[in-house]
Amino acid sequence: MTNIKPLYMCRMVLNHEDIRHWAENQGIQNIMPDLHVTIAYSRAPVDWDVIANSGTDEIRLPPTIDRSIKKLGENCTVLVVKHPVLTKRHKFVLEQGGSYDYPDYIAHVTLTEDEHVPHIDTPYHGLIVLGREILDDIRED
Repeated sequence: MTNIKPLYMCRMVLNHEDIRHWAENQGIQNIMPDLHVTIAYSRAPVDWDVIANSGTDEIRLPPTIDRSIKKLGENCTVLVVKHPVLTKRHKFVLEQGGSYDYPDYIAHVTLTEDEHVPHIDTPYHGLIVLGREILDDIRED
């Protein structure tokens, strides 16, 4: 029997304390409790068995200056990250019939939903370690 339903897929930031410490030093308040990178948020049903069987283990985003801080939506301040596995996995979900509510996929770690965030000149450049993919049901809350 197949497991076809909407999908939320992410990777948790394993070294979240490093990013949390950096963010606090930047003056960011109300930092999200569970730092993660969303890979897919598909309201369209996909076959979880196909998706899950092609994931990878932990990935490491090496230190780089090729990151930025961006506002997404009304209040989200995010750290934009890049890694080919994240983009490839997002694209794979779409190829399996998945959907995405935005025109482009921007891999990121949401830092806060606080609307009052100071200007940040230097994004977090250090190592980011992401855990295994987590597949979960979509929750509208």
